[in-house]
Amino acid sequence: MKEINITKNEENQRLDRFMGKLLKQAGKGFVLKSIRKKYIKVNGKKTSPSYRLEEGDVVSIYLAEATVDKFSVKDGDYLGKNCEQDIISDNDVLYEDENLLAINKKTGTLTHGDQNGVVEMAKRYLVNRGDYDPKKEITFAPACCNRLDKNTSGIILIAKNNKTLMETNKKIADHKIKKIYLAFIDGCIKDAMDLKGYILKDNRLNKSQIFETYVEGSKYVETIVKPIKMGQDFTLAEIELVTGRSHQIRAHLSYIKKPIVGDMKYGNRKTNDYFYKKYKIEGQMLHNSKVVIDDYFSSGKSLKISAPFPDKYVKIINDSLGE
Repeated sequence: MKEINITKNEENQRLDRFMGKLLKQAGKGFVLKSIRKKYIKVNGKKTSPSYRLEEGDVVSIYLAEATVDKFSVKDGDYLGKNCEQDIISDNDVLYEDENLLAINKKTGTLTHGDQNGVVEMAKRYLVNRGDYDPKKEITFAPACCNRLDKNTSGIILIAKNNKTLMETNKKIADHKIKKIYLAFIDGCIKDAMDLKGYILKDNRLNKSQIFETYVEGSKYVETIVKPIKMGQDFTLAEIELVTGRSHQIRAHLSYIKKPIVGDMKYGNRKTNDYFYKKYKIEGQMLHNSKVVIDDYFSSGKSLKISAPFPDKYVKIINDSLGE
């Protein structure tokens, strides 16, 4: 039998999800069956899979040690080998306190998904600073609170503890975190626009489509576009996400025939070819430039984080619109 004492970084999770993280290599069915068969108990009692763990709870696992080891994978199994390399630099850090780390993600970098992704590099950064020791954690690991497409640059928020992760995700769901983007747009936009509609994503093609009215499976979206600087053919705009759906900004701007320069999926091929040949732009010129978190940790004050537009983009915009 193995016993696990629940800490602050593990509390408020459903039992089945906690066990799913602990036994990463086991399927969901195995976890649910183990709970149902009383191979997994909380405080010595049979417990529902939906039970939310509290600090101080004791989870007892009545499985063979070899079985637990077989299904368990911890961050420390691979992070420790590479923590001297491939970490983010101090120049990439936009803000940091004991709860939150804000990183300026570069174009072409995944948010997560492999060891070169922002989240994994952030873990190694925190390991090197002594702020995260995967061998001392049960299931928690620093995690992103927001995601950006591979070729979108800008602010990524990393929660250093479970409380921050849950509170930040709730604020995002409650629209208490404002996210502002800068976009270089193919076309002239003279007036501010409040774009509303419905979005439907084709997961097979990894592409979203906007509709004026609801269609089955679609979700409501709202995107506010404010031109900052414009020319005859292009516009630099500030974009606020009222809702936050996959590819929302890119799909919404494409829908109104004002796609983002460099967007190979939703943009104008002729325009993209021109900017690629002249500037070697290989992705959409979209940048998460500002995040404002209301009532940060119940302080009554807002936390404002800003990320400068990449220098390469600044040159392109100045060449196209003038300084």
